[in-house]
Amino acid sequence: MSKKVIFNNQDIENIKKLYYEQKISLDGLSEIYGCSRTAIRNLFIKLNLDRRSKTEQFIKYSVNEHFFDNIDTADKAYCLGLWYADGCNRIERGDINIQLQIDDYSVLDSINNLIENTRPIKIYNVTNKKNHTKNYCELLIHSRYMCEQMNNYNFIPRKSLTLDFPYWMPQDLIPFMLRGYIDGDGWVQKYRIGFMSTDKFCLGVKQYFDSLGLECHIRDIKGHYNEHTKTFDINGRKNIIPLVEKMFSDGTIFMDRKVKRYIEYGFLDVTNNSLIA
Repeated sequence: MSKKVIFNNQDIENIKKLYYEQKISLDGLSEIYGCSRTAIRNLFIKLNLDRRSKTEQFIKYSVNEHFFDNIDTADKAYCLGLWYADGCNRIERGDINIQLQIDDYSVLDSINNLIENTRPIKIYNVTNKKNHTKNYCELLIHSRYMCEQMNNYNFIPRKSLTLDFPYWMPQDLIPFMLRGYIDGDGWVQKYRIGFMSTDKFCLGVKQYFDSLGLECHIRDIKGHYNEHTKTFDINGRKNIIPLVEKMFSDGTIFMDRKVKRYIEYGFLDVTNNSLIA
């Protein structure tokens, strides 16, 4: 039996506004509130709210399909790095999605605004068998054109086994792509930062580091089922700080919880960086 959904007064007012003013469909409302379409329909019946006709009920979400035709800004490079790490390009379905923990909602919301995606960020509340609730959010883009375009940038299905480094990317944009990747699937610790990826991707990053004269290490993952998956580590302040300075030299999208770690461990001085308040 599915769990009963309870809407408070504020939820009801928001639902009315979304439905009548922004023309969001019942399906769209169910996505926003993480419930079934039936739960929304029953709410309308209970409150005796007028429904639009069938021809008016559905709204098509739009997105700037050509936004990523050229990866030529810090924010575009960041988005690609984040998708490389945590995203999914479902070409056969014609959509791109990425799911992050609820604390990172602002990152997905910023990307949604950047690409002019009218589909709202969806929030999920999932309770497991041990009665532990996990909250996460999802950005979903419906566009076969964007799927094909991102596929050209090696953002491909099942990329966890085959991801290659974007050698085509201009050198000055690589730090922002790396920041996005570390935000998605990396770590920021007291004496090191790093991430896990394919051997091909790690090798490309190492070649970039070599060009900067910075030390790094590619390591095997003991006991990992896939021999092509490696960890990439940058150790020591003399290597970390020059990289972090490049990663935060431009852009408008940042993952707050990772930024706090860069600051906490002394890798980033916000007093000298106007991008972060």
